[in-house]
Amino acid sequence: MTLGIDLSSMPPDTSACLLEWHAGQARVLRLENACDDDLLDELHVEADATGLDAPLGWPLAFREAVGSWQTTAWNPETRDRMSFRETDEFVRRQFGLRPLSVSTDRISLPAMRAMAFLKRHGIGDASGAERVFEVYPAGALKIWDLPHKGYKKDPEGLGVRRELLAEILEKIPISGADVCLASGHAFDALIAAIVTHEALRGRTVGPPTENSKTEGWIHLPMGWPTGGKKFQ
Repeated sequence: MTLGIDLSSMPPDTSACLLEWHAGQARVLRLENACDDDLLDELHVEADATGLDAPLGWPLAFREAVGSWQTTAWNPETRDRMSFRETDEFVRRQFGLRPLSVSTDRISLPAMRAMAFLKRHGIGDASGAERVFEVYPAGALKIWDLPHKGYKKDPEGLGVRRELLAEILEKIPISGADVCLASGHAFDALIAAIVTHEALRGRTVGPPTENSKTEGWIHLPMGWPTGGKKFQ
């Protein structure tokens, strides 16, 4: 079973999707919305692997600077080192996507909640080595050559989500997935659970570098699942 979590800083916009896999197919076992920490912990214990749509660390340069600020000069290079992790730059170079900065954008709040999650469950390696993966649903959609913008908004994005789900189900058999159309958060949780399955099978882009144990590493799929039809 793989768990995907679209993690917001607070429960109202946090959704989680638990997928059960069997014989190359999957079904939605549970979809939970407005998840508080207790519910996330309960679902995580049920899963074989968990994917969080939130950064799992900060740039090393930023961590060092905050701990003991030594930098006296300010320039674009310094700004970028403080703002973006190694994995963020990798995603930008390879896929033309720019993840939000965990140190300078509002994504820092979900990141703090993600770090609390890791702490509660004794996860010391943010790279995915302990079966908790950082995922990026919009990035996965782009790699699958599907629209990766405009699907999250509610209610306007519902039509886009319907089209996306139809495309996904042609490639990946998942029963009960219609429930994940309810919101952009629920849909991202579904994508996160799919990508987590790929990560668990070693079919995401990597491998992480040594830095990623502390900074985190964004696991993106290597295209559609093998054969373009079913997970193995």
